[in-house]
Amino acid sequence: MEEEMTPDEAPPWLDEEFVVFALQGSRRTPPNFSIKDMEITSALPRGNFLGKVFRVLVNYSWVLLLGNTETRRFIVKTPPVGPLADAINAKQCVDKEIFVYDNILPGVTEVLGERISPLKSFSPREDTLVLEDLHQDGYVLLDRYTRLDYEHCVVALQVLAKFHAASIVLFQKSPEDVKKAGEEVFFKPECQDRMQPFFKNTLNILANEVKSWQTLKGLSNIIQQLSSTAWEVTVNLVQRQFGSFQVLNHGDFEKDNILFKYENNKVVSAKLVDFQFCRFGSPALDLQNFIVYSVNDDVRTNKLGDLLMVYVDSLNMILSRVGCVEETLSLEDLHLQLKETDFFGLIVSIFHLPFWVAEPIPAPIGADMEVPLTVVQKLYTDVFRRDNYKNNITRIVEYFSTRGLFKSI
Repeated sequence: MEEEMTPDEAPPWLDEEFVVFALQGSRRTPPNFSIKDMEITSALPRGNFLGKVFRVLVNYSWVLLLGNTETRRFIVKTPPVGPLADAINAKQCVDKEIFVYDNILPGVTEVLGERISPLKSFSPREDTLVLEDLHQDGYVLLDRYTRLDYEHCVVALQVLAKFHAASIVLFQKSPEDVKKAGEEVFFKPECQDRMQPFFKNTLNILANEVKSWQTLKGLSNIIQQLSSTAWEVTVNLVQRQFGSFQVLNHGDFEKDNILFKYENNKVVSAKLVDFQFCRFGSPALDLQNFIVYSVNDDVRTNKLGDLLMVYVDSLNMILSRVGCVEETLSLEDLHLQLKETDFFGLIVSIFHLPFWVAEPIPAPIGADMEVPLTVVQKLYTDVFRRDNYKNNITRIVEYFSTRGLFKSI
């Protein structure tokens, strides 16, 4: 859904000169076309924390073909700035995504024989991505509050399986590139000084709020006990090697980073966007993210086993098709890895869910990130008290409780 945008929201450099260079590529010769008009709109509502994303529509005509007008649409993704950007290593995230588009996704396309992500175009700025606008091919981003039904989940996990399978093949060919793409940018020891206190304080805030809830009273003490160690435990889980089967995780695999295409009102395919958090490790990490964020309650409660089978079957089928028969994943191993990473899923839900249920997003919190972590903590305090968050986190906690997570903590 596009958002109305005041003229000063677009950066001053996103002008006709930028568009000309984006259209003609790296050539610095005078263009053989002229821009007739262009329109810039915000491609995402406020609340995207890793930069601003603009949709550019440009009409242009070729100099030698008078009257012949063509239209191009593309996405421009700008980097965030500010204290919060520094706190989450935003520059490293931006550099990682550009590296993935330049060095990983072309190989993914070659392995699969199809593209499962936007095509990257030339950008005049090193820190800015110019991408194919998938909307023109019928791919759409779902409403922010929509949770996926079984049919959407199947299509989403099939495209994730393609990405994971291709990454295994690429790792055999170019392990250094895949390892570089999979370097952790957030859950790593280097971030401990600023993030461990943030985790501890936020969990203590939640523990105090939960005391007054009728549904999760008993969880308050558990959260408080976890507050001092949650950061380190999560870092260890993310960096741990679960057996020999490892993939390049998308790192932020949830519905807001999946675009779906429909035919006759039926979802038929999906493509992935936003590769800032790619990490090398167990595929269960991507699946945990998806399960707590994106699937609706019926799917999570009643059809999760079927979904995991869809993922495993799709993954192994692709690996077999490309001749990588020595690398397979059993359903039993996947269930085990999910069990061992449930704590990661819980932490992800606690810390990320507020940004999806907060409406409206508080004005100081935006893509420019000109706020310290203390302001973000105030957002958490506010959202933890909202019925929407309470209802969502209660259902997620109940899900992890049925899986025995709190007995093992």
